Amino acid sequence: MAGPLLRSHGVAASMYGRPRFAARQNGAAMLLLLLALLLGSSYMLLTRLNGYTRNNVRETRTQLTLNEAKQALLGYAMNYPELRSSASKGPGFLPCPDTDDDGLPDNCGYTVTTTAREGRLPFRILGLKDLRESGGERLWYAVSDNFKNTLSNSSVINSETPGLISADGSGDIVAVILAPGAPVAAQTARPSNNAADYLEDVNAAGGDFHLESDDTCALNLGLNQSSITTHDIDGDSRPQGAGWDIGADEVAEGGSCAVGDVDCNGTAAESADIQIVVNVRLE
Repeated sequence: MAGPLLRSHGVAASMYGRPRFAARQNGAAMLLLLLALLLGSSYMLLTRLNGYTRNNVRETRTQLTLNEAKQALLGYAMNYPELRSSASKGPGFLPCPDTDDDGLPDNCGYTVTTTAREGRLPFRILGLKDLRESGGERLWYAVSDNFKNTLSNSSVINSETPGLISADGSGDIVAVILAPGAPVAAQTARPSNNAADYLEDVNAAGGDFHLESDDTCALNLGLNQSSITTHDIDGDSRPQGAGWDIGADEVAEGGSCAVGDVDCNGTAAESADIQIVVNVRLE
């Protein structure tokens, strides 16, 4: 009886041992699958974080460059009398822009004939190094036409002198410094000294800086700056769609309709329009 029992136990051990081995294999495969998923998720997370880090580094570099340029312009304006051989004009004047990209200002007229003069930042006269934003471009610069230093010596600037530039729905701006950023696909002529080469689509063709409803590379893709302003350069509220539009202009959603055409169907003051108005007033 002892022999068969031992053989029986041996067979039982063999029969029960195989499933335990298979279970260990299945468990190992599951662990490997989980490890692969974990590594894949970690790679995607690190890739995204690296992208965010690179963007933050570029933004920080550009902000530092813009701030350096701003401080240099303020210093120039405050020390303007000492910068001239004749101190007949007081402080507050700013240099003309650089229009030929040599780092020096170019004459922008002796009288006030326009809102602003634009070109490159004249970094040499400001005592700066060759400033570049994160995309490798030199900065652009616009100065209010009544603050340029080429005006006659009888010109006076004081705390009551308004700037002629308007941006983001606000006026009384004396100067603007611009970092152009990396070029988009349509901007094949960059870098250049022509401001139109830094515009897109219909803006580049017609000199109109406003966005159009089909400017899909700008609509709803801007950074939300509602903590700073809630209006665009024309005073229109923003955002109008799912998000801010890139740039100073916000495209009005839905367009405009004739007076009295409340439902925008082409016919004004019909019964449907009146009903809509009544419903709105009743709400």
